[in-house]
Amino acid sequence: MTLWLSGPLHAFYILMFPFIYVLNGSARLLTKMMGIDMGSEKEHSHSEEELKILLSESLKNGEINPSEYNYMNKIFDFDNRIAREIMIPRREICAIPEDMPLDDILAIMTQEKYTRFPVFSGDKDHVIGMLNKKQLFADLVYQGEKDQLKIQDYIYPVIEVIDTIPIQELLVKMQRDRMHMAILTDEYGGTSGLVTTEDILEEIVGDIRDEFDEDEQPVIQKKSRSSLCFRWQSEIR
Repeated sequence: MTLWLSGPLHAFYILMFPFIYVLNGSARLLTKMMGIDMGSEKEHSHSEEELKILLSESLKNGEINPSEYNYMNKIFDFDNRIAREIMIPRREICAIPEDMPLDDILAIMTQEKYTRFPVFSGDKDHVIGMLNKKQLFADLVYQGEKDQLKIQDYIYPVIEVIDTIPIQELLVKMQRDRMHMAILTDEYGGTSGLVTTEDILEEIVGDIRDEFDEDEQPVIQKKSRSSLCFRWQSEIR
């Protein structure tokens, strides 16, 4: 997952830099035409609202395409989102009890599409770490004997944070700690959900679908003139 995500993240870094540079240049040109002296480049910066206006004008003038416009606006909204809004809720977490037999663990990992699995002691409110399917399967193939594998040797620490943490702050923490999964807790200390780096990246680029993802139905479906159908896990505000 790390290598797979590094490409898109690097691409966004490269993508955003020239846009900001061009938008700053456009702003300086506009202010100069209006007779406003903005001083040197280092003495002036643009607010978020100013950049949004410049983005809209750049889209209208064909300087950027709709996809680039959407990416940039999602980045602006990034600061206003919290982890709870993008998490996989507790009821949908595929977790493994620490005392589960190895054969059962391998069966679950073979059936499920995930790479990392939270490991809990007792219940999901007591997550003690996570298992990486790729590492476990690789060692199983290399060693050839299941009896030689001890699950405890493959349980690694996992980040636990309050579910109201801003996703930008969470991303920085996950990058700093080199973690791809974070367990979210509610105000009572219980597990409310989990977030992966892919979940955060999708907030900018949209859904990232692979060969395991099934086609999703729309959140809201119109059934008739007077009725709408909501997915059962939809949040209504």
